[in-house]
Amino acid sequence: MLALINSVAKAQTCNPPPLAGFKFVENGIGCAPLATRIETLFGNLNAGSRITIDWGDGSAPDVFTTTATQMNTTFVHNYPNNFTVCEYTVTATAVKNCVDRSSATFSSEVTVWDDDEIGMNVSGPFRVCQGFGANLRFTDNSDWNCFPGTGLPNNDPRTLQWIYGVGGSNLQGVTVAGSPSPPTITGTQYTSNSPGSQSLLVNVPATRPNGSPHNIGDRFYVRLNNWNFCNPQPMPPVTDNSYIEIVAPPAPDFDTKLTDNSGPERSNFCPGDVVFFDNDTPNEGGSTYTWHIFDDATGTNLISTSNNTHHSYVFANSGPKLIRLYASARNVIGNCDAVFENTINIVEVPRADLQINTQAFDDDLIQFCEDTSLPTGYSVTFNNVSTGFSANTEFYLDFYDENDVRFLFFASNFSTLTSKTVDFANPGVHKVVLRAVDPVTSCETSDTTYVEIYSRPVADFNVVEGTDICLGKVVEFEDLSVNFTTTWSTIPGDTITEYRWWFDYNGNPASTPDAVITNALNGDISHTFTSAGAYDVRLQVSKPFTNVCEIDRIIQVQVYDNPNASFVADVTEGCPDLPVTLTNTSFPQPGGITIDYNWIVTDLFDATVQVIPYGIPTVDTTFTFGHTRGDNNNHQYTIQLETTSNIGCKTLSPIETITVYPAPNSGFSSDFDPFALNCSPVSVNFLIDAYTQSIPNIDQFIWTIDDGIGNVTTITKPAGDPALSHAFTNNTSSILNYSVRLDVNLTTAGCVVPFQRLVRVNPNPESDFMHTIVDQNCDFVTVNIDAVQKGLAVYDWTLSDPTVNSPIFDDNFDLLFDRPEAIDGDLTVTMTLRTENILGCQSVATTTKSFVIPKKDDINVDLTLLSNNTVCNYFNAQFENSSAASPAGTTWELFITNGSSAPQNVTGDVSGNLDGTGGGFSYLFNSAGNYLVELVATSPDGCIFKDSETLTVYPDVTASFTPSVTEGCGPLEVLFSENSYNQPDIQTKYWTIENLTDGSIELPRQNINLTNYTFGNTTKSFIDYAVTLDIVSFNNCVDDVTAIIRVYPEVDVDFNVIGPDPSCAPFEVSFENISNNPVGT
Repeated sequence: MLALINSVAKAQTCNPPPLAGFKFVENGIGCAPLATRIETLFGNLNAGSRITIDWGDGSAPDVFTTTATQMNTTFVHNYPNNFTVCEYTVTATAVKNCVDRSSATFSSEVTVWDDDEIGMNVSGPFRVCQGFGANLRFTDNSDWNCFPGTGLPNNDPRTLQWIYGVGGSNLQGVTVAGSPSPPTITGTQYTSNSPGSQSLLVNVPATRPNGSPHNIGDRFYVRLNNWNFCNPQPMPPVTDNSYIEIVAPPAPDFDTKLTDNSGPERSNFCPGDVVFFDNDTPNEGGSTYTWHIFDDATGTNLISTSNNTHHSYVFANSGPKLIRLYASARNVIGNCDAVFENTINIVEVPRADLQINTQAFDDDLIQFCEDTSLPTGYSVTFNNVSTGFSANTEFYLDFYDENDVRFLFFASNFSTLTSKTVDFANPGVHKVVLRAVDPVTSCETSDTTYVEIYSRPVADFNVVEGTDICLGKVVEFEDLSVNFTTTWSTIPGDTITEYRWWFDYNGNPASTPDAVITNALNGDISHTFTSAGAYDVRLQVSKPFTNVCEIDRIIQVQVYDNPNASFVADVTEGCPDLPVTLTNTSFPQPGGITIDYNWIVTDLFDATVQVIPYGIPTVDTTFTFGHTRGDNNNHQYTIQLETTSNIGCKTLSPIETITVYPAPNSGFSSDFDPFALNCSPVSVNFLIDAYTQSIPNIDQFIWTIDDGIGNVTTITKPAGDPALSHAFTNNTSSILNYSVRLDVNLTTAGCVVPFQRLVRVNPNPESDFMHTIVDQNCDFVTVNIDAVQKGLAVYDWTLSDPTVNSPIFDDNFDLLFDRPEAIDGDLTVTMTLRTENILGCQSVATTTKSFVIPKKDDINVDLTLLSNNTVCNYFNAQFENSSAASPAGTTWELFITNGSSAPQNVTGDVSGNLDGTGGGFSYLFNSAGNYLVELVATSPDGCIFKDSETLTVYPDVTASFTPSVTEGCGPLEVLFSENSYNQPDIQTKYWTIENLTDGSIELPRQNINLTNYTFGNTTKSFIDYAVTLDIVSFNNCVDDVTAIIRVYPEVDVDFNVIGPDPSCAPFEVSFENISNNPVGT
């Protein structure tokens, strides 16, 4: 048995993907225990692939790992006896040893049968009562192995044989089909296609052959032999036994007690007593029973029957009563009955009788409807009309409310207890009991009367689907009425007895209802309105008191028109697959509603129904109908248009029937080999088969070739040309599965099923690649090589020049090249690529490309110091970049190194352009030191070139002194405190005093130590003197400082005396101020 089922390739990237399969080498079907051996047939595996076999019986899977020399293997598995499981699914899965672990799976079924031993079952045993005869047959009720089962059933006919009177049989007089047994009777073997066959007729006589009864427990045994496919003759059969057994007949018996089984036995009872009949039959549960109770001693007047095991009865009349008990044995074949009877006595007593108002003596019930307008309720009179009593008879009158609680009590003899009147108001059953007691026998009788007050009902109902109703629809009205307004009376039967319905109520309460429902569980009803409009629906409910307990409820409903539904089909019959266009002709629709549309399509062959929403009803809809019957009969479908309004009104259009004609299958063969490489292009020859060529009335053969990605080729050939040759190409990077379809056109009406096959064309890989310089420095260039198509099996690269590195030449890698020296020029490198994909297909062409490795950069940097190379601090040195031309993108930087300290990048502090454009540049040195000045050029590739100058910056000196005062009147002496910075480096100190008012030099420049000086001013205005100290260091670094001294004029005090001098007192003397001072003195 070769199984190729359910092939599924789970991935396609590990090309070629694995191909799955296996075959049964031994025992794909057989009887348990079954040893099964399979051989795997997987293809396209490689070493390290994993094959797993799941045997489907819950056992651990078997696993095999492939090697370079063995890709498949053989597995063996034993299936044990298992009566309930007849078929197992064997699943083989191969996982390829590749990146994405592509896999493939195959499965097939193993059928394991067994004999019928576990399911053997013969009907019986059968019980026959002693003294009774019976005729019977035994039945094969077996559950045969795997019958009918699933998969491959074990439905071969069984060979069966009945054996009668086998070992242990001691029941005498038995006959089998008229023949006496024992001795043992061996039945004829026969075959049966299913369980249920029966034995020969077995007769059990009522007595032994000598007329004596059979013994209880005597048995007659029967055996059934069974052979099936897994235990054929002469193997031993599987068997099951059954038997017939004699059992004792029932012996009915009973006694009588008062009320129940708890009291003593007795035979005398009072009228009204509950007489309990206690069944004392031995083995009580082994029989069924029938009680007959008679109202006399002769068994003439039968008044009660029962099939209960025990029975109770209340006798109303005095006198002797005959009781009979019939017993019939259970679970026996034939008859098995017995009877027992006894008589009891009911003694004579006075008869209590109570009359309600003026009603008849035997009318013990008066009824009212609840009326809350009556403050005390209804008044009822009770009259004592008892008979058969004496002067000593005792009477008791008890009144019970609706909760069965006694609320009033009277006790007396007849002379004082003749009549009582009582009020009743609450809903419920009010009980009034009169008891007459004989003081001699203690027997009593009673008469119970009832006052029933029914609860007032509430009428209510619901329109099940709402008060918006579709015309012509059956409307369900749900009765929601309840039996009471405030309190239910709990009276059995206190329910609404009549429901009266008006469906177009005109407001007249006396009008005749449209429907009346009586004595129903509810008043639910349905109605169909015949025209649109508004309707008042009235429900009136009533209880037995029609004129009092009547309540109604009115609800208005609105009836709407139904939507229209119609359409036309452009075609109603044709070949499969038949397109049918449907046009909606339902317009116009009734106003005031919105419509939803659905197509209802029914397949009349398999009765499936599809409901398809019709989203845009003004646009035609097209359905395609096929022929899937599998025979040569027409395949028919029906279509209806369903319209639904916004309130749920539905309309179905008339049915349109679509008929699809049957079509014979066409076919062709080809020389395409799916296991070849099939690299593009693939040439395939096709030939239409003889059956297709023999179809009558052929006009043309239409070949349609579709590559699945939008390219379709159609080739038409005449009826006499059944061959086609075609070259299939694949210019993509994936496998192309071409579909090749054959359509047959006929000269007459008719259909032919197209035939289609796939042609797989593997792609040829690309050999194109890209090269990109991804990194470049002074000495090396890194070139990235990137194949356009990834994941191929082979990349065959050639390279014209050596590299520094040794990369892995796959679909993407980097090459590292030495840059040529500047004098050698650029290097041109040539590469070629040939590829092969995992399907074994090679690139059609070899791609050759070249790229350039640029030579090294060379920049001649020249830095010139334009000033002296020895300067004092805070010197702004001037430089010039005299370098030759540099590559575009070169960057320039200036670094300053002071002695052994680290170089500092001062490019940002430079004034001017470092790159040699726009004149020179300058830098301010603000600290003493021995400096190395470097001009650094960095090429676009990061190569560094530099030139340098040296510069000595001496420490700076700072002239400073402090005058004791800076202004005052002359002559003004000023003290000078000289405090210049960096005294050790000062070689000379020069002092100069200049009259700033007239420009004269007060003190010429002298190398002196000036500590004080007196400034005079004989003028009439102030004089500013500039005092300057200039110093010179040993390294000729100079500095000066000037202080301004303001000297105000010297004060002139003088006066004259005017008058006689001397003179005699008293006399007057005048004085004249002749001082010469500035204004404001």
